[in-house]
Amino acid sequence: GCANSIGQSAQLTAAGTTSPDTIVLSASGELPTALTIFVQGPATISPVLFGDGLRCVGGSLKRLYSEPASAGVVYAPHPGDPSITARSAALGDPIPSGGTRYYMTYYRDPNASFCPDPPGGTFNASNAISIVW
Repeated sequence: GCANSIGQSAQLTAAGTTSPDTIVLSASGELPTALTIFVQGPATISPVLFGDGLRCVGGSLKRLYSEPASAGVVYAPHPGDPSITARSAALGDPIPSGGTRYYMTYYRDPNASFCPDPPGGTFNASNAISIVW
């Protein structure tokens, strides 16, 4: 993977509780207003090139939220949005008690010339985290 075009690496974290679900995912170190997609998967994989970053979340990926960053920081869900478990269930992946899910973000980085491999990448990815529900 490659740091983003402003020389940073996006870091995903989580805060809150799993029961009841008050988890909020937060990514920092992104481009100032990057459109960010939060994804969930049931497994990990060996890291593979994914845009200018690496993807290590696998299985049937679910796109949970799509949000713009503000000053390089983005979080989800926002107040009024479905919780992560509610959104996951609505997408056909109910999370059982004790089940583990893996999360990462990928985000728009339109500067295709800064990272030489792979050439022409216009998005990057955060680290991945796991949550045991």
